[in-house]
Parts: sequence; structure tokens; C-alpha cells
Amino acid sequence: MFVVACACIGSLAAGAGFVDWALPGGLPFGNLLAAVGLCAPAGAALALCPPDSLRRRVAWIVLLATALWLPFSIVLAGNLALDFSGARGNLWWMATSALALATMLCLAWSVATFLLGLRHRSRLG
Repeated sequence: MFVVACACIGSLAAGAGFVDWALPGGLPFGNLLAAVGLCAPAGAALALCPPDSLRRRVAWIVLLATALWLPFSIVLAGNLALDFSGARGNLWWMATSALALATMLCLAWSVATFLLGLRHRSRLG
């Protein structure tokens, strides 16, 4: 899932020509890539969490927030192209940045504790 996120965000950062393609309904492909790029690391974090743990609950919340990012953005912008101006644009940037940070922190937390757990188990075995 992390590879998917890197491919999506990398395509956006590189300015690939296909990000401007319009999907059926008019949604730019780049907006879908951004949504997947946010959801994939959150999903990876969730996959690394043990059941019934605080990390899993946090990962679910982050995954839900990333899944709602695109609909929230469309409503806030009032269009599928996510063209913002003024205070709404500032709010969107702050919310998107905070969500991206939360996603990366959740993934880092999950990876770190997963690796520490593997290390601990290898010492016991």
C-alpha cells in the first residue's frame, strides 16, 4: 500500500500529464490520485496494527478521515477541480496538511511498533 501511495504522490509531484485527465463525471484523475495517496498509507498503518489496540482505533480514525478528504474537498471548493480561493483555500491547505501529517505519523507509529515487536519476538525465540 505504501508503494501505491508513493506512486500516486510521485505522479502528482512530477506533474505527469495524465493527472489532468477527466474521469467520468468530470473528476480530474489527479484528485483521485491524491485521495488514494492519502488513503494508502493509512490503510498500511491499519494493516500493521494488532486487533483491539489503541493504534488500531487511531488508524481507523485516520483512514476514515482520509477517505472523507475528497468529498470534503469537493464540498469546500464547490467544484470537482478543487479550485479554491481566499479563506477556503487556506482552510483546505491547513486541513490537507494536517491530514497528511496525521497519516504519516500513524504509519510511522505502526511501523515502529511492528518492528519493535518483531525484534522482541526474535529475542524470545
